[in-house]
Amino acid sequence: MSANLAVASASVAIPAVELSWLVRLVNGYAQPAREASGEDSSPYPDVMKDPGAPALSRVAQRDLVSAAQRLWPVFAGLTKAERTARLNDMLDESDLSPRVNKDGELRWTTSFTGSGPLLLAVCTAALLSATQQHGWRRMGIWMSTLTKPAGAPADTARPPASTAAGSGPTAPGSAAARCHDPGGVS
Repeated sequence: MSANLAVASASVAIPAVELSWLVRLVNGYAQPAREASGEDSSPYPDVMKDPGAPALSRVAQRDLVSAAQRLWPVFAGLTKAERTARLNDMLDESDLSPRVNKDGELRWTTSFTGSGPLLLAVCTAALLSATQQHGWRRMGIWMSTLTKPAGAPADTARPPASTAAGSGPTAPGSAAARCHDPGGVS
């Protein structure tokens, strides 16, 4: 019994994060997405101030860049096998453990406490949740030719219908592709 308590006390609870926040992280910090939007020489957005951002303290810009670079291939993967392999690698690296709370809800924990590994664990848990709920169809890439309502912020742009994931001429991982979440804000 005490061994179980020791494991539980050494675990850090993973805060929930929406897929739409992961998309903003990847589009704002992953180099291929920044290049596609012409933002590669612009300052990074402060995604940690977004309403959907994980409640983590002192996340360094390098940690955001690192997490976005790790997430990019999962969003941009050509095949389910490629996406699955990348996500499984992130699961192994994140040291996630399932726990059930007093309400019987599944929650993820990790042994990591540093901002970089903890951020990766948060992103991995969120990505796992999204794929469990929606499969791979919620994630994809689209060309940098964006459509958006007049006056709308850049992050509300939508892909033209012909460039949805897997249907456009842009190869995943190319400089002309950005991530999108067809069910949420891109």
